[in-house]
Amino acid sequence: MLFTSFIFVCFLPVCFFLYWLLFSKNVTTQNVFLLIANYFFYAFWDWRFLFLLIGYGLVNYFIGLKIGEASTERQQKGWLWLALISGLGTLIFFKYTNFFIGSFADLLALLNIHANLYILNIILPLGISFYTFQTLGYVLDVYKGKVSPTKNLLSFLTYTGFFPIVMSGPIERSTNLLVQLQRKRTFDPEIAKDGLRQMLWGFFKKIVIADNCALIVDNIFGNYRHASSFSLLFGAILFTIQLYADFSGYSEIAIGVAKLFGFDLVRNFAYPFFAQNIADFWRRWHMSLTSWLTEYLFTPLSIALRDYGKVGLIFSILLTYIIIGFWHGANWTFIVFGAINGIYYIPMILRGRLNKKTAKSKAKWLPGLPEAGRMLGTFGLIVFAEIFFRSETVSDALRYIRRIFSASITQYRDLSGHLDLWMFIALMFIVEWIQRDKQHALQMNNKSAIAWRWGIYTLFVLLIFFAGGEQQRFIYFQF
Repeated sequence: MLFTSFIFVCFLPVCFFLYWLLFSKNVTTQNVFLLIANYFFYAFWDWRFLFLLIGYGLVNYFIGLKIGEASTERQQKGWLWLALISGLGTLIFFKYTNFFIGSFADLLALLNIHANLYILNIILPLGISFYTFQTLGYVLDVYKGKVSPTKNLLSFLTYTGFFPIVMSGPIERSTNLLVQLQRKRTFDPEIAKDGLRQMLWGFFKKIVIADNCALIVDNIFGNYRHASSFSLLFGAILFTIQLYADFSGYSEIAIGVAKLFGFDLVRNFAYPFFAQNIADFWRRWHMSLTSWLTEYLFTPLSIALRDYGKVGLIFSILLTYIIIGFWHGANWTFIVFGAINGIYYIPMILRGRLNKKTAKSKAKWLPGLPEAGRMLGTFGLIVFAEIFFRSETVSDALRYIRRIFSASITQYRDLSGHLDLWMFIALMFIVEWIQRDKQHALQMNNKSAIAWRWGIYTLFVLLIFFAGGEQQRFIYFQF
């Protein structure tokens, strides 16, 4: 069920009113209703994979209990390994089996060995990368003693399949969402209003920015062999903006929907294009994934390799970002994308500036030239890496980049023909710059003039209805 579909427009208000009018008596009835809504939402895509989602919840619920009951560390580790093997094993089967088969066949071909290896017809369950990490995070937190294992199966299953985030995150920790599910929620109109504003901003970014970018980007990347240098550069920049508007738009909608039901989810994006270096960028981009891998992979690995100094730190960073890339999809392009981002860190590590936080901009209106230069430089690095993210193969990405520097720099009409889109993109950046100290771009208080607030709401509603592009699936649904 797409957030931008008509069925969701019907589904959400029905759930909202039933939840608060008929099921708000106590936390149990609230969670029973949410669990039904979660499973209906997920089954609407493909009911067969609903059993996989339920299975993830049941397995990790019981493993959490067993870790809590274990009398020795060896027993705890045994149950932890069971969770890791079952969770990651299932993810690998659905997401990476054909990648490994294809890569093995390519390796044999290099050795002049021709084998008849069959690609399996495997359907990738929507959201599996997200709810796998979410449930494993819970088990890891129980193992580390950060949380006590919950004995409430209802709240845990609701946590596992929470419908606003089950498809594309944010990846929620049990210390946040599960805790909220175990206490009764009361309706707060101010929080609900803020949720609606955040949803409005998310819909604007998805429908007006991302969906309008999609057709142009698809055309440029699909015909890159015949495009001009300018067109290719234009396409790479536009894809980077599309990816941001699409994924952050989803996150804004998801967080806003959760607020309607009384939940406060983690922030997933913090205006990443205002970052002034690559570390600052990744502290602002897909924050729930970055923090998850930082805590459960990078930190333990860097501690284990600390005796190797900067070499160990570089290795830890590279491995973490290669896994970030591979998490996105079963393709060498994603692995290269992750490796490139890891390589970007090396100069900062060698200069001892990795953990130095970037100072917040003190500019009231526009950033100063040094600050703007660092932002543009970081943006350029991201655009380069995203070419690999978007390309079908590594060879395609390399040819795309080669043509940027070798093809004729003509056809400026590519820019002038989409001035309306650039105006919308400029509007997005201007609003986010003005609101850069806020949790989301339309966060306002009741002190603002009513006419001003409703004028803004009306503007974005009109843009969504009359300037939206052809409906596209959210990009991160494929991950």
